[in-house]
Amino acid sequence: MFLEVMLLANQKKEENIAEYVIYMYHIEDVIRAMNFDIDAIVKNYVEPQLPDKAFVNQYREWFLELIQQMHQEKIEKSGHLRLIQETIDELGYLHNMLQDSFKEENYINLYNRTLPVIEDFSHHANLVGHNPIEIAFHSQYMKLLMRLKKDEISAETEKAFDAMRVYLAYLAKRYREIMQQSREN
Repeated sequence: MFLEVMLLANQKKEENIAEYVIYMYHIEDVIRAMNFDIDAIVKNYVEPQLPDKAFVNQYREWFLELIQQMHQEKIEKSGHLRLIQETIDELGYLHNMLQDSFKEENYINLYNRTLPVIEDFSHHANLVGHNPIEIAFHSQYMKLLMRLKKDEISAETEKAFDAMRVYLAYLAKRYREIMQQSREN
């Protein structure tokens, strides 16, 4: 059963890498918000979302593994799991390939149009010096949190969030295409 939960996470990763990263950011925060207490996570987060309680133990095992990894990686207060950081690094390599090796004009133009928004967001979110892809992911996660809290988002901020969403969607699409090509070869 635990394998099914892991397969679900992997499926999410294969279908849309951007959604996967944002989902995992959220899971890390859920774990922190519930003080790494597996019983609280299961009772307050997992069970209310599960239509079939037969899967509770699978989720418990998955969360326990994530909790253990977060402790081992010493990211109890902040930071992201190494596996998520590695995914962002992979997207960084793809970014470099699309720009430097493939010289993909559509990507380069999109990135150049989005870069000022990313840089502006990095100043507002205290992320100066971070990888632009990571900054764009943080923007999308921040938007998710704002929506969950029902915070008002100004038109200007919405436009900035949207620019970064489009950028990440394009990068995620190219990631999926390249991963599919590599599996076929």
